[in-house]
Amino acid sequence: MLNSYALLFVDCQSTGASPQTSSLLELAVNGQSWVLRQDEAVSPKILRLIGISSEEIAIGKSADEVFADFTQLIDDAREGFGEKIFAVAHFARLEQSYLDRLWQNFAQTNFPLPLICTHKLAKILHPRLPNYGLRALGGWFGKPLDDGKRAAHHVDATRCIWNALSVELDRRGIGTLDDLIKFMEQKPARASGRREFLITRERRLGLPSDPGVYRYLDRNGKILYVGKATSLKSRVNSYFTGGCRGDHRKLEMLAQAVEVEVTTTEAPLFAGLLEYDEIRRLKPTYNIAFKGRGRDHLQALQILMVPPTQIVMFEYANIMKEYFYDLEDQNILVDGLKLWRHKRGVSVEDTLSERGLLNLGMPLLKNWIAEERQRRNCREIDVDDATDSEEEDIDGVDDEDNFVWTAEVVVAVCERIVRRATRNYIRSKWLRRIAGATIQLKFTAGRKQKHNTADREATIFPSERYPEVDLRRVGVLVHELRRMESKGDKWQIISPWPMTIPFWI
Repeated sequence: MLNSYALLFVDCQSTGASPQTSSLLELAVNGQSWVLRQDEAVSPKILRLIGISSEEIAIGKSADEVFADFTQLIDDAREGFGEKIFAVAHFARLEQSYLDRLWQNFAQTNFPLPLICTHKLAKILHPRLPNYGLRALGGWFGKPLDDGKRAAHHVDATRCIWNALSVELDRRGIGTLDDLIKFMEQKPARASGRREFLITRERRLGLPSDPGVYRYLDRNGKILYVGKATSLKSRVNSYFTGGCRGDHRKLEMLAQAVEVEVTTTEAPLFAGLLEYDEIRRLKPTYNIAFKGRGRDHLQALQILMVPPTQIVMFEYANIMKEYFYDLEDQNILVDGLKLWRHKRGVSVEDTLSERGLLNLGMPLLKNWIAEERQRRNCREIDVDDATDSEEEDIDGVDDEDNFVWTAEVVVAVCERIVRRATRNYIRSKWLRRIAGATIQLKFTAGRKQKHNTADREATIFPSERYPEVDLRRVGVLVHELRRMESKGDKWQIISPWPMTIPFWI
């Protein structure tokens, strides 16, 4: 039987995605793990992704020390099991590349053990699962990874997946390594029919058709994802009937979900607000929106306040990354800032104030509003477009193939910074007004709102007077009010005074 073999569960983390252009960064085998010192600096993005610090790398082990330790583990296992030993990894093709290179460097041979891939084995044994990633299979078989990204976490998940798969192998009479290798030579069968899910069809079909918020939970009761719905039953079931086809991230989440909880609301508008509150409170793994603090366009004005000759690029690293990405020539930046000041009639030596820059931005904002109004009159506007994110291109800045930084492009980016900051400032003033307003809602019964049998009314009262109003939440409210309009419902602000919301807010 396979349980009579010594197993080494292995996971490798690297400095990049391709074995040809990256090196081994972390290696875990069963209960041991090693961080390897690097000859070159590792990308901060990779460090954040894996969760390794530069300090760990600096005090890590050399490749020859890791090779010696791993070789000793293999020798120790052979003392008790002889040649009845093999290694297991998830998506083993990557691990095989790094391990072969490690052995080639110090033993002039490839990795000496057979390496079994749980990714391929799971596809053969369970051809109808939603996703076969390590996180998905770990959650499916009872070992949710949570936020663990280190090699040791992945080894634990791989062991759990193997334990579940080995039970199925036993049922099929596969008891030796030779039998297993021969079994894995077959191609995984193409999935036919419906995918398998842990949430039963009966549970999904039993959900109410009311508006509300749904939450997917894993085996540990952790919230994986929070969403809103006009009809909870229709929205949740859309995930399982092809609505997520090709969406790797959502299929990975559904593979782990064992339960769906719902909270009904009086109307879709309240579902939108509750969704925002829940995402901010729970910070689910698979929600992206609303987690961060959002952009602060006013902060970007800092690079325009300082006289161009005093600019030090690294002091404004966040702004440079956000607005002047890939601009490394400080001379171009300084020339562009000087040209922009000349265009706006501002002295190159002056230090500007935030208020002065916002005054410069008002004409730019008015021109943009006029152009936007004309654009919207030329075509039908979707409700989601009514609160667009204003991510327009500027003179080829987003055309990566032909783009070259020039002083003129820097001027265009400066104009965008000032206009966006001005819009953000005015928008925040409007949102604060709305946060302190009483809004009356009138929901009209219609064919698409089967849960409504008659017209209904509701009232949203002013937000509590916190020191800082949550403007992002008020922005969600504004979006939902506009969505109401698109569905034929009505709303009006009745105090402190009637007001409308400009289309560009």
